[in-house]
Amino acid sequence: MARRKGQGSIYQKVKGGVYYLQYKLSGKKKRVSLKVAHLRDRVVNGKTISGAESKARDILDSIQTARTKQDVVNFVAEQRSIINSSFAVRFSA
Repeated sequence: MARRKGQGSIYQKVKGGVYYLQYKLSGKKKRVSLKVAHLRDRVVNGKTISGAESKARDILDSIQTARTKQDVVNFVAEQRSIINSSFAVRFSA
């Protein structure tokens, strides 16, 4: 499944290196390392290893569904492995 136009781009700084996602949020360019060197999902020894495309899709989907500052804080903390998604703080409106 392809990303819609205007939803960021995936690139490598060095051929054979790690993929990055570049997107705009509130008018500012953001760059995030996807920490993978392959573009598409792979199956190795029966396990599916996420590729750059699926990781980028997950990040962009999370950004678009964030409704509050706390949602953004939880998302960033999960991406940086500071917290586990089960420990994310949820506030009711």
